Amino acid sequence: MSIFKRFTFAYLLNLVSLFFTFLTGIYLAKSLGPNAYGSLAYIVALFGAIFYMLDMGTSNAFFTFASKENKHSSFYRNYFVFLFSLLLLVVITFLILPKSFLGYLSLENNKIMLSVAIAAIFFRNHCWNIVRKIYDSQRLSTNINITNLIATVLYFILVTSLDNLFGLNLFLIFKIILIEFSLMCTLIFFIIPIQLNKDKNATASFKNYYKYCYPLAPMLIFVGLVKLSEVWLLFFFGGAEQQAFFSISLQFTMILVLALSSIINIFWKEIAEKIEQGSLKDAGNLYLKSAKYMTLFISMGSFFLFFQVDNIISLFLGNDYQMASLSMRLLFLYPLLQVFGQLNNVMFLASEKTKTYSKFGFFHGLCSISISIVGLLVISNYADTLISVSVFMASKLLLVDFIFMLIITKKIAQIFLIDNILKSIFLVPISTFLTLFIFYMISEQTTLLLIGNLNPFVSIIINVLIFLIYTIFIFIKYPKFLFISKEDSLFLYKKLKFNN
Repeated sequence: MSIFKRFTFAYLLNLVSLFFTFLTGIYLAKSLGPNAYGSLAYIVALFGAIFYMLDMGTSNAFFTFASKENKHSSFYRNYFVFLFSLLLLVVITFLILPKSFLGYLSLENNKIMLSVAIAAIFFRNHCWNIVRKIYDSQRLSTNINITNLIATVLYFILVTSLDNLFGLNLFLIFKIILIEFSLMCTLIFFIIPIQLNKDKNATASFKNYYKYCYPLAPMLIFVGLVKLSEVWLLFFFGGAEQQAFFSISLQFTMILVLALSSIINIFWKEIAEKIEQGSLKDAGNLYLKSAKYMTLFISMGSFFLFFQVDNIISLFLGNDYQMASLSMRLLFLYPLLQVFGQLNNVMFLASEKTKTYSKFGFFHGLCSISISIVGLLVISNYADTLISVSVFMASKLLLVDFIFMLIITKKIAQIFLIDNILKSIFLVPISTFLTLFIFYMISEQTTLLLIGNLNPFVSIIINVLIFLIYTIFIFIKYPKFLFISKEDSLFLYKKLKFNN
């Protein structure tokens, strides 16, 4: 199956998966309320940052090595032994921590629940992503994305059913996640076997991992500490409610970011192969085309949701989350930065330029935590009535990522001999924003004049239908408004055909 067909299948399957992930997140937010949901989001973010830090770049090395050729079974076995050693280390560490330290981290003193939470977060957020990368590395993206869709639907059914039977609490939620995703991570290899290389030399030694990860590890540990600190700072200065506002805003944003991530894994495989063949120019051309069209499609989704924030909150969350509107609007712009953020990461890691990647990551983390500390201290002492903690953290995230996106993308363009990259960065999203702003104004005024005030559900449905018609019209009649040339149109048409 061609790369563009796999892109398309991955995108469509993950849109459906993300729809159910989104529904589950919204259900949890509404069922638990801002305070309990904020605590859930805090625990997930806190231990997610810890596992990110302990990973030290090994998952990137694992995927890069696996993408180059099929590996012997020992390659996979050794890495999973390492993964479960990390899980055991974290669980034991938090079991022996004193109550005072757990209190300082705003964690409950129920160590059984804490152990279940740690294992649940490990299996769902870390181990399951590694499993998905294994199948992507063997071009089995469709198989694993269908399985992921089944997992997300099952999780939604379990959450809603058990809530109706027993009522939800944090402990029950973590038990659901642990049981489901530990089974998924195990059974998948029996249901869909992967191809193994019989050559015992087709593996990766400690030396291979060391060479790849040594430049990355200090930076990733530092970035993990930054993530950990920022999660704690948000909870400490804003409390569970502000954590809930920021997290639920990010939950909506993740619909687009995770859809992008599923495509990035396929892109990584292709880039790694082209670099292995010495085709830097071809890798650069693939990067440019991918950046252009990912920016186009993600910006259309981001800006549509940007204009629908009030309807989204009214329909899905209710009055308890009205104060989250501004942070949600800001974070709907975040996926645009993630297009280049994730593509740039792949270009550095797939080409094994880990030293350069490490330097950028270190300075990004340093800049982020510095602004967070200074900004939150200023807000808590002088400006708590002017800006909320969640809005500040969303603004900081956009500012820092935008600055580093420009710097890193310029460096990528130099390494891979890419021209006209600024067009993809600025012109495509700007033209898309203006196009959708015109659509939004016409749509809102037309429905207001013809129908009057609508309930949020009807308003969103009407806007979606008008948006689809409007978008198809622009694509067919005036593609140049979105910087799609005739050559690009033919290219997309040929690549998306399913007859070869």
